[in-house]
Amino acid sequence: MRPLTALLLPILSVVLAGCGWLGGEEGYFRDRGDDYRNARVVPPMKIPEGTRTEAVSQLYAIPVENTDALLEDEFEVPRPQPLSSNAGEKVVRIQKLGDAQWILLDETPAETWPKIRAFLVSNQIGIEREDASTGQMETSWLSFRSETTRREKYRFRVEQGVQRSSSEVYVLHAGYRQD
Repeated sequence: MRPLTALLLPILSVVLAGCGWLGGEEGYFRDRGDDYRNARVVPPMKIPEGTRTEAVSQLYAIPVENTDALLEDEFEVPRPQPLSSNAGEKVVRIQKLGDAQWILLDETPAETWPKIRAFLVSNQIGIEREDASTGQMETSWLSFRSETTRREKYRFRVEQGVQRSSSEVYVLHAGYRQD
């Protein structure tokens, strides 16, 4: 065990001493974020007379560094305004694009799904089929006291909205008259 320790100590010191060439200002993995500031300006390429110049353009233009834009006094960046005036409140909107319409809610589909289900159950509307993995819920056929010859059915589809923590609810309606 003693010879192994004696051999390991010099190897470890050489390896640790060699780490200096990896990092730092002159190292291989140095920060190159400000290298563009030291770039030199090269005159534009001269093209011989009679040749087309559409394909030749300045690829990497170096912007002029403007140092006189410093503010004289302290400046405080204003807080950004909320996207809607009622930030923090749950909002329900009817959206329309072309012929398509849907309900947009400011809550996740996991919050929306049980609310739709609870609404149907509390109004004694039977649920014929539901699949939480696809976000679809379908009611049984309904008939109304005012129109006993008419029967209707609804299918709800809950999807993740475009914005974070939002849901889109699509409602498909089917109905017919019994004669």
